[in-house]
Amino acid sequence: MPIQRSKVKSTNVTGKLGASSINLADTFAFTGTVTGAGNFVKVSGTTSTGTAQGTDLTALEIDLPVTTDFEYLKLILRLRAETTAEQYWHMQVRDDATNSYKTGASDYKYVATGGYLNTGAGASGAHCFGDTNGISYIRYGGGFSGDGSEEEELFYLDLDIYNSVGTGRGPRFYGRRQGENRSTDEWTYTDITTGIVSSNIQVDRIKFYLSGGAEFSNFGHTLYKVTR
Repeated sequence: MPIQRSKVKSTNVTGKLGASSINLADTFAFTGTVTGAGNFVKVSGTTSTGTAQGTDLTALEIDLPVTTDFEYLKLILRLRAETTAEQYWHMQVRDDATNSYKTGASDYKYVATGGYLNTGAGASGAHCFGDTNGISYIRYGGGFSGDGSEEEELFYLDLDIYNSVGTGRGPRFYGRRQGENRSTDEWTYTDITTGIVSSNIQVDRIKFYLSGGAEFSNFGHTLYKVTR
């Protein structure tokens, strides 16, 4: 039942009834702690200012924490291809125990769904792609990369990382790729990708690259812990 402000009385300094209202902000001032307010902790990153933070890259490697003080990791990533090469954005993970990347033919499984649109051609559709038998990478995006000539030709990925610490379960990745216009035509793609490492390893580093080895730029990335 809401407080009726007109019914609330306050007492003045002489002990007599004063004004017909009180300062509710003072009376009900909050002095506790907001649960969850500090549960999003920055681990590392590069500041994006509209200019590249690294150019002529053939791989971007990002270290992951191996502490046990978080539930999962969140990575915000912005990359831009430097050529019109028809290539895809791929990712691999490094095994903390061996200090080597998993590159075997069946080290990963992934599935992705998304849509594509060509407004000029008046055409659009939905698609599903991936590999659930085993492959050597996780791919983000149903279409080729853009060449960075315009804003929509930027690879913008919001990636959640689970089970990366310890060896009890296989690491999982859930990525949401915003719209990216591939450089070879007017098709724009947007996708959601779920990837799994096919072995129970601890991951201390991940690597992003273009499938054919073309160069690209890093326009900023930030890694966060989401703590328990």
